Amino acid sequence: MDIKRIILYLSITLMAGIVFPNIYTSIVDAPIWSSNIPKSIEISISYYANLNPAHFFRILTPINHVLAILVLILFWKSSKKVRLYFGLGLLFSILMFVITIRYFWPRNEIIFNSDITTNLSAITNACEEWETMNWVRSFIGLAGLTFQFMGLNKVSSQ
Repeated sequence: MDIKRIILYLSITLMAGIVFPNIYTSIVDAPIWSSNIPKSIEISISYYANLNPAHFFRILTPINHVLAILVLILFWKSSKKVRLYFGLGLLFSILMFVITIRYFWPRNEIIFNSDITTNLSAITNACEEWETMNWVRSFIGLAGLTFQFMGLNKVSSQ
């Protein structure tokens, strides 16, 4: 097996390692946060006191982007469809990250770092918005992952 394919497999594996924990958060964590506000938020804050999911994603996401860029460069001389699929995979991965920074980080601040006694309404709204938009972010990630698999399929059939 050549290095190009190893990097491709690593890129796909890492993208899946970002997308599926994000889906897990939609199914398990976010509903727990909203289940019994303010108590559920207090428990979540306590649970995340030392580490939180951001530590995981802030390490893997840049590595994922670097690998996806490498895949696009390494397979650039393949067919136009391969370039398109890997380019779209990278684009959706970056879009997922931009949404995270612009949409989710501010809501995380409201949910986990604001005063519960004075911001209960804002926390409740942020939780509802977070739950809804995380599904959007997850589907964007799934689209990116699907394009990476389509590129892999096209490369494998050449």
